[in-house]
Amino acid sequence: MKISIIGLSNSGKSTVFNTLTRSDVETGSFTTAKAAPNIAVVRVPDKRVDILSDIFLPKKKTPAEITFQDFVGIVKDNTKKKDTMFSEEVKQSEALVHVCRVFNNDTVPHPDGTVGPVRDAEILELELIMSDLALVDNKIDRITKELTRKKTTEMLLEKELMERLKTILESEKPIRSVELTEEEKKILKGYCFLSQKPMILLANLSEDQIENPPTQILKEFAANARIEFMEFCGKLEMEISQMEPEEQQEFLKEYGIDEPARDTFIRKTYNMLGLISFFTVGEDEVKAWTITRGTEAVNAAGEIHTDLQRGFIRAETVSYDDFMTVKALSKARDKGLLRQEGKSYTVQDGDIINIKFNV
Repeated sequence: MKISIIGLSNSGKSTVFNTLTRSDVETGSFTTAKAAPNIAVVRVPDKRVDILSDIFLPKKKTPAEITFQDFVGIVKDNTKKKDTMFSEEVKQSEALVHVCRVFNNDTVPHPDGTVGPVRDAEILELELIMSDLALVDNKIDRITKELTRKKTTEMLLEKELMERLKTILESEKPIRSVELTEEEKKILKGYCFLSQKPMILLANLSEDQIENPPTQILKEFAANARIEFMEFCGKLEMEISQMEPEEQQEFLKEYGIDEPARDTFIRKTYNMLGLISFFTVGEDEVKAWTITRGTEAVNAAGEIHTDLQRGFIRAETVSYDDFMTVKALSKARDKGLLRQEGKSYTVQDGDIINIKFNV
């Protein structure tokens, strides 16, 4: 799963990227375009993996992972042409994080001269919409030409949907604001519309704004735009992320913080995508496997290996909470907590699963 970090120039995107990924990419005031994004794979914080590892003492423990991509900041003066703002890498990502500048910092001047979070959020939202509008216009043109040669029900339905989306986008509303039928969702599945993607609006604060963040209007914007919202102090969180584990724990304890905002944010992106984790456990490895919520057991088995899916017999399953009452699979079996589930069982977040198969 790839998440693209986007935002206007000098919004603090690279600082956020460094925080999330514990990287050390260049930050500061820069607007020079570059071809390749910064990319890093991030482990999804999950205490359950650590606790299960303490019980099974495996040779290896493997948390779930998400890939983050940090793209160069958008410079308004360069946004003259449609469909040139966002690379294919952004369009192919599963979700977006819009880092919106709330902090003041004279050493990192705002391109507009003044900090205006809502203004900036509206600018980027419009860029997403304009990119999608260019794609819709192109698709309508192609379908119209194809219809002169042959007409099919599918093509007519697709053109009708594209024309509907065109009207919405021209009114400067995102595709995520449209109520779609299941059939329409299937039609759009192959597209990469930016304003349809799940998105988090990340309000990037300064340290002196944490206790009383000036973000109420920005929150309202996010709610109206149907996007997730979170406050985040990139500078402070980057410093926390670069501490040694013991030093970090002492710092969080001193300030009464349960966990770094970094961890909260990573889990938020995971949940926003409708993802859950199930676990396989043993002496060799304790591993969190990523699946979409609603996945059936036979398809979850395929995430482990195609042979398990092809030869699926049953899934021995116990919920994490039930397992923690006994802390041993043998005891879970004796107490009737270890269930035998078939192919159509819907895997739940935290299930500990052993796939029985025969190929």
